[in-house]
Amino acid sequence: MISDIWSIAESVEIPISSPQRTLLIVGERKAGKSSIVQNFLLQNSEEAPKATVALEYKFARSTSDSVAHIYELGGGRLLSNLINFPITEETLENLILIIALDLSIPYKVLDSLLYWFQVSKARIEEIQEKGGKGAGKKAKNIGTAKIMVIGCKYDIFANQESESRKWMGRVLRYFCLKNKASLFYYSSNEARLSGAVRQTLSHYLFDENVRAYDQKDHSQALQISEGVDSFELIGPPPGGKNVDNPDYEWKKAFAKTFPKPEKRK
Repeated sequence: MISDIWSIAESVEIPISSPQRTLLIVGERKAGKSSIVQNFLLQNSEEAPKATVALEYKFARSTSDSVAHIYELGGGRLLSNLINFPITEETLENLILIIALDLSIPYKVLDSLLYWFQVSKARIEEIQEKGGKGAGKKAKNIGTAKIMVIGCKYDIFANQESESRKWMGRVLRYFCLKNKASLFYYSSNEARLSGAVRQTLSHYLFDENVRAYDQKDHSQALQISEGVDSFELIGPPPGGKNVDNPDYEWKKAFAKTFPKPEKRK
């Protein structure tokens, strides 16, 4: 599968002078990754996206001849080591990372987010350590990559009670802000939400102009561009602003709001 991907990539004739960026989309199986790719490449397509088996490659070209190399990781955590192929020393400077979350299974969302933050950061730190001096400073968060966290299937999650939507929003905002990531809720069934994701991706990949999204009201779909949120606006975790470990407090609040279902005997 990997050799086939690189054969395809090598066969694409791209002028050396063309600006090139790499987009990698990760997440759990059936989280909504393929829908995001299809929404970006085929805006008006009504065809159901096909499941991705391993690491799938596509590319997009802008009217100014900029090129985006798009990699979608299928298989979830089982194949997470395949991120080593699109995240390299050559791509790191112009890397965009999307973490797709499945909002239709709320109790899994935070664990999934933190897992993909961790494996992506580990890969980036590995590359930076090989680069020599100054690597440690760059690896403080997730390196130089642009990060989008996309909560998929919002049309299903919207049926949750207001208090649950509030805690989902606050917890995701906290960890996204901590890792310098934008946060967008998404549904392929809602043009306003899919349009915001598509426009933001076009901005990251092709430098197209886009307005800063600043929708933090949990009663609606969150749309928060990088740089518009703050810890003060999110507010302190339940234990208060002076707690020793705010990450733990946010995780505990999330687990209380979205407990893992007990296994049937």
